[in-house]
Amino acid sequence: GRCGRPFDGELTVEPWSEGSPEALSWRLYLKEVVVYITKLEVMIMPNRWLFKTEPSAYSFQQLQKDKRTVWDGVKNNLALKHLSGIKKGDWVFIYHTGDEKAAVGIARALGGAYPDPKKKDPKLLVVEIEPVKELSRPVTLAEVKANAKLKNFDLARLPRLSVMPVSEEQWKTIEEMARR
Repeated sequence: GRCGRPFDGELTVEPWSEGSPEALSWRLYLKEVVVYITKLEVMIMPNRWLFKTEPSAYSFQQLQKDKRTVWDGVKNNLALKHLSGIKKGDWVFIYHTGDEKAAVGIARALGGAYPDPKKKDPKLLVVEIEPVKELSRPVTLAEVKANAKLKNFDLARLPRLSVMPVSEEQWKTIEEMARR
């Protein structure tokens, strides 16, 4: 209801529950009154990435079976730099290399990158991910290269890079391509 007088106090907003931004509940503090909101009108967009994997070594289907995994084995300096930028809730396309050469699924980062506990080099990072969904159909490298909207996408420009950022426009384009 309405209180009959305008609010003139301080407003603080903070997450009340964990999960994807669209599923979060939020807590508003109005002086000493707490108001709970379960739907947030403004979306907080996660970063987006693409991880490459040789499916004979570890496939998206195996990730679905495992429910989660520690993504390791990244050694390239630029890929490690990208990996260090990953935060909890970020979205990841899983791309199969080798004979497939296609984006096949979407995963979510369960936390930020951290030093690989199995290695002595603190520069070598890992990140934990979980599967979200398989793409309706794989989006091949040939399709990516043929799409003018993706001409500057690192997947087409830097074929050896195993971890790369994906812009919002690139993400939407690939998702649209998977639905065709």
